[in-house]
Formats: sequence, structure tokens, C-alpha cells
Amino acid sequence: MTFVPRDCHRFQCLTEGVLDEIFSRKTPDDGLRVLLLPHASPLEPYLLAIQLLEHWPRAKSTDFNLVVAGGESIISAREGIFSLGQLSSLNNVILRRYFSELDDETWQAKDYLRQNMVFSQLDVTDGKQTKTHRGMDVILCQRLFADYSTLTRRLVAGYLFDAMNPGGFLILGEGESMSQVSAMFTVRRFGQGLVYQKPTVYAV
Repeated sequence: MTFVPRDCHRFQCLTEGVLDEIFSRKTPDDGLRVLLLPHASPLEPYLLAIQLLEHWPRAKSTDFNLVVAGGESIISAREGIFSLGQLSSLNNVILRRYFSELDDETWQAKDYLRQNMVFSQLDVTDGKQTKTHRGMDVILCQRLFADYSTLTRRLVAGYLFDAMNPGGFLILGEGESMSQVSAMFTVRRFGQGLVYQKPTVYAV
């Protein structure tokens, strides 16, 4: 059975062209750095890692570093322990491939799934904090700008722009847009989703 994450268009953009384009500019030994800013679900980073391992051929041979940044609820997910109900979107094959049963109702992500993840507290409205998260090839976020003023949205967009490598990609949630937030990014389409690319050459 094919694994399809809940927010499939964001994750599928990665494995349907974004990552291949990034690696067209890298050497074979280069790694991949992804910053994930989950909206609410502590399961989201694990679904993303599974998407990469299941659908991106390079994943098993690439040193990929998934930086998961957010508040305390996200940081608490570093142990990868979830109830069976939280994992209901996974079919049994995928569940047992990536999680170990602790008891009848509790499962934990296997070591090889967690070893690619770094959990970090981050307030994206704080420029000093975002400076510690640089060199990103991809940033994924959802509903990041929903509760901010126009000025704060533009500041956050600038912080994320600075955190990305030239040619890197920003992937928002479904239906979200940067059109009223920032003109620094180039709009690209991969599959059914729009993504935002930092130009490889840009004016400082």
C-alpha cells in the first residue's frame, strides 16, 4: 500500500521535483537540511521523514537533517511516542516498518527514523533566534502567518529568506500564499502545489 500523508501536497512537492532540483546543484556527498515548523501536530515531522524514506530514492543514501522547531508541544515529540489513535493514518505495513509497539495502545518511532531529527525551540518572530537556523535547503510551514500583523508577516518572511540557502524552497500549507507578504521569492509549481524559491542570485 502507498503511504499518503495527511497534508499530501506539501510533502509530495518535495519528492516530485523540489529535492531533485536542489541536488542538481549539490555534489554527491552533500547533505540535505530541512526546517519544519509544524502548526500543531507533533506527528508531522515523522510523517515527513516517512514520506522521504518511502518516496525519495536518495533518502537512504543521503545525510538528511530534519530540524523541527517550535514550542514546547513540538519539542515534547522528540521521543516519538504516540497513541495508536494518533497513528491511525498509517496502514499496518508502514506502522510496523517505522514504529515499535510499546504496549497495546502506545507506539514509538524506531531509532533510524528519529536519528535524522533535531528538535529546537524557536520563535520565528525573533530575529536572533532565527539566525541560529541557517543553511536550510527547504522550509516547510503551515498557517505560520495566520495570526500575525502585516508588519510581523513581512519580518518573518525576511527571517526565513535569510535562513535559506540560495535556490532553497519555502513550502506553505494548502491555500496559503506569499503574494501579500513578500516579493523576495520566485513562485514555482511542482505537481499540484505552489512553492516559493529563494533566487540563486539576488541583490543584498
